[in-house]
Amino acid sequence: MKKQIFTILFAVSVCILPAIVKADLIFSAPPREKPAVGEQLYGPIAESLSVMMGEKVVYKHPRDWLTYSMKMRRGDYDLVFDGPQFSSWRMQHIQHVPLVRLQGHLGFLIITKNDSGVNTIQDLIAKKICGLASPNLATISMLREFKNPVRQPIFVETKGGMKGIYNKLKSGKCVAAVMRDGFYNNKLSDEVKAQYKIIWKSKRMPNQTITASKRIPAELRDQIVASLTTERGSSSAAALFKRFSKKSKQFIAANDAEYNDLNNLLEGVVWGW
Repeated sequence: MKKQIFTILFAVSVCILPAIVKADLIFSAPPREKPAVGEQLYGPIAESLSVMMGEKVVYKHPRDWLTYSMKMRRGDYDLVFDGPQFSSWRMQHIQHVPLVRLQGHLGFLIITKNDSGVNTIQDLIAKKICGLASPNLATISMLREFKNPVRQPIFVETKGGMKGIYNKLKSGKCVAAVMRDGFYNNKLSDEVKAQYKIIWKSKRMPNQTITASKRIPAELRDQIVASLTTERGSSSAAALFKRFSKKSKQFIAANDAEYNDLNNLLEGVVWGW
C-alpha cells in the first residue's frame, strides 16, 4: 500500500514540476552573423537584462532564417531585436509589445543609370535589380510595389551590404539597385550621384526594435524601457550600436503607431508569411 501511495505521489510531482520550474526568458535576433558574433552583439544585453529584471535571460542564436521565422511565429522568443516588419507582425499576431528601438528611421530607394531607359519602378518588370536577400526590409519594400508575382523584376541576390550592391550596379550586373537612403546620401559622392537617377523611394519606417512577449509583465516591460533609454542602461548594447547605429549611445522608446501596417510587407509578399 505504501509503495502504491509513493508511486502516485511521484507521478503527481513529475506532472506538477514543469509548471513550478521557471524557464529562462529567451532573447533572439536574426541570423545575420555567425553564432560567435551574435553572442558578442546580443549576449551582453541578455546578461544586463537578467540583472535588471531579476530573471534569467539567455541569448539564443537561430541556426538559419527558416528556424528563426518558425520559432518567432511559434512564439518561442520572449524578447526579439529585429526590423520593424517583423516587430509589426508579432504585434499583430502574437501580442508582442514594442519596447525600444534604435534612433533614426529606415528608408530605401532605387537608383539606375541616367541612360538606362528606366524611369519608374514599373519599368523594372523583367529587368535585373540588385539587392540583399529577402526578407531584408529594402527588398520586401520594393517587392510590395509589384502585386503580380509573374510581373516582377529579376532579383539578383547580392552580398557585401550596400557597398556590394552599388558595385554590382556599377559593373553592369543589374539595371537598378535597391539600397538604404543613408548609404546613397552619405557614402556616394556628388560626382557619382550625378551618374544615376532615383526612380523610387520607400516611406520612412522606424529603426530596428526590441519587442517583448506578454509573458513579461507590464511592470517589467516598463522597467526595460526606462533602463535602455539611458546611456548607463544601454551600455551593454555598445557593440550593437557600433554595428547598426554608430552615433547612438542609448535606445529610444518605441511608439506603437509607427508599426501600423508594416506586417503587410511580409504577408502576401514573402513566401511562408
